[in-house]
Amino acid sequence: MSCSGCDQRAGRRRQILHAGTGAQPLQISYLRHAERMESLGHLVGGIAHDFNNLLNVITGFSDLLVEDLADLPRLPQRGLPGVAGWA
Repeated sequence: MSCSGCDQRAGRRRQILHAGTGAQPLQISYLRHAERMESLGHLVGGIAHDFNNLLNVITGFSDLLVEDLADLPRLPQRGLPGVAGWA
């Protein structure tokens, strides 16, 4: 996944940093760290979005299953007394 706006901002940061009278090594280090953190934020945001999509699918199918099971006669509860009131 690429972000052209992110690439442009990073390139602009480099131009500003190097435009002075010799870039400071510490500033370059901070710039690289900021770029890594920005990239990591985009990656984590994408993963969270995908995970949320999966949870929505699971929730939707669970709701459909509960509706389908509501029409069936109740079976005697054996061995799982704590599960009886979940649905």
